[in-house]
Amino acid sequence: MVRRTVVGVSLLAVLGMAAIQAARPTAEVGPPRVHLVTRGQPIGLGQAGGEVAQIVAIGDSVLAARRCGCPGALVDYSHLIGALEHRPALLVNAADGAVKSWDVLAQVNTWPTLRADLSAADIVVIMVGANNFTAPYKRAVHGEAGTDAFAPAAERLRRDVVAIINAVRALRGAPTHFQVLGYWNVFRDGAVAAQRYTPQERTLATDATEAANAALAAAAREAGADWVPLVAAFSSGGDPTAVLESDGNHPNAAGHELIGRELFHAYVGRDAASAAGSPMPARAPAPQAGRTARTPAG
Repeated sequence: MVRRTVVGVSLLAVLGMAAIQAARPTAEVGPPRVHLVTRGQPIGLGQAGGEVAQIVAIGDSVLAARRCGCPGALVDYSHLIGALEHRPALLVNAADGAVKSWDVLAQVNTWPTLRADLSAADIVVIMVGANNFTAPYKRAVHGEAGTDAFAPAAERLRRDVVAIINAVRALRGAPTHFQVLGYWNVFRDGAVAAQRYTPQERTLATDATEAANAALAAAAREAGADWVPLVAAFSSGGDPTAVLESDGNHPNAAGHELIGRELFHAYVGRDAASAAGSPMPARAPAPQAGRTARTPAG
């Protein structure tokens, strides 16, 4: 199940809200569907047609924004897209849980309502892959060489993301803009990581994150999607603690704002965003060589 949000063009807050829970087939497991209504008028996906910019997100718990108590990156992003295109943006958020890349591929291929949503999507945001590395990381901690552990997981991730994009394209009768998000860390980070894990574990976490991001970037290039990295944005201050939840694993409200802005920059190009006067910060500097390795959730 998914959450749907209609975001008004000129509003930075939702003026009216109605929550409607709709049943899905039992095979479809996910967050409840919610319609947020602006200007007192609900807009359903089937009713929207070309009057709204339709954004669909698929992937894991980062985009779900369940922990932060905030609207989340995708709502911020939808506001920006709506303002850019001078029309409301309808957000369908199907991201949730500790899914792996093959889980999302199966969802795209088998969930009827998600397939219908994707077939109407102008923009599809994909963020998946961190959970692919949980088992390989554990093997590496127990002695398997990191390269041996992470390379197969990275290759599977690359193939799955390409397959996800191709599957969505097969559903869509018009061009779709795809965006593939990277990770600042596929495991825990910041102060939580520093307290909980050894230097060896942090090094392995860095290796896993680099392998995941390389695979996601390769998939984006191969499939003709935007590649949206997050390492620089989250590490611009040298320590991502301020943009993470207390678990060290998920973004807080500030972190979600960063993700929304990076998605928007990738969509329009950073120079164009600046010229248009959008409230976008300059791109965060690349992390310095020799930066302290990050730490896994385990």
